[in-house]
Amino acid sequence: MQHKLAIGERFRSLCEIENCIDIKDIKNNEHSLIYSNGFGLNKDELNHIEKHTNFISSNQKSGFISKEYTKDNNHPTHKHRDENILVKHLFQKGNEEYTADLCLDGRNEFLLDHVNGVHIPGLVFIEATRQIAMSIFHIYVQPDEDDVYFVLNEISSSYLGFAFPIDTKAQAHLALICEKTNQYLITISFSQNDKTIVHSKAAFTIHEKKRFSLFEKKSAQKAIKKQIGTYKNQHQEKEVINAER
Repeated sequence: MQHKLAIGERFRSLCEIENCIDIKDIKNNEHSLIYSNGFGLNKDELNHIEKHTNFISSNQKSGFISKEYTKDNNHPTHKHRDENILVKHLFQKGNEEYTADLCLDGRNEFLLDHVNGVHIPGLVFIEATRQIAMSIFHIYVQPDEDDVYFVLNEISSSYLGFAFPIDTKAQAHLALICEKTNQYLITISFSQNDKTIVHSKAAFTIHEKKRFSLFEKKSAQKAIKKQIGTYKNQHQEKEVINAER
């Protein structure tokens, strides 16, 4: 029996390649299917696989952090919809070292309007970097500290090769780089088939939520007041020009 990679509708162009099969073409027990969290399959497509196939080689693993680490309906990635959660199976490997799997649901917000059907958009790795950083902090660094505000200061990615919807591993290093400002730096290497495809890094600071929210609102108030003043001045200038005419 031939092994086939089960591909979700979002990446259906991959089905033009040998050893890939579109979910719609799956028939009862015709193929031995391989599927995983990184293949761009949504929940309905996974249900279709399990319903129509008895012979499955699955790399799906239990222990999704979406279930294990959600506290009071707050997910460590700060995402509320399961399909938008990109990080799964997060584990601490060493003192500042962590591993995770990239989870790619075909309904993810970063796939809805920017997919050519073959490779994973680069923005997915930017967002995955943010989610991994937040998850490590909330789960391992300060698991009992809920009253904090995560502020992203800088984030970037270097792309070393094509990223396809297959198993993607993340190796992360998170360190406190400035105790005075409570600033952290995370660096991540994403790999497929033991080959690094993306290097990313992000700097973020942790603030007391109540104090930062107050600062944020005051800053917003100043910005809005200045914006209103700009429109008011423009309107007055137009009135003057019209009067001169």
